Amino acid sequence: MLGRFITIEGIDGAGKSTQTESLLKHLADQGVSVLHTREPGGTPLAEKIRAMLLADDMAPDAETLLFFPYTTLFRSCSAGHSADFGVRPLGAF
Repeated sequence: MLGRFITIEGIDGAGKSTQTESLLKHLADQGVSVLHTREPGGTPLAEKIRAMLLADDMAPDAETLLFFPYTTLFRSCSAGHSADFGVRPLGAF
């Protein structure tokens, strides 16, 4: 059975984490199996980058330099990690 790919997006402080937790709880209550991912995140290195981005009050250019190498260099690792769980483009099935 094919599943659904749901993304929750918004600016900082918009309530993405709150809405995500609410949705995850609702789906779990309905007995739906869920694979929850986030970016950056999903690998040990990406989680460290995420922690730095969330914890430090850094200059915008420093944040950009920290985040964008993740998206270009480590996205393939995260994508490979997600693919291990069966998350692939529809044409790949």
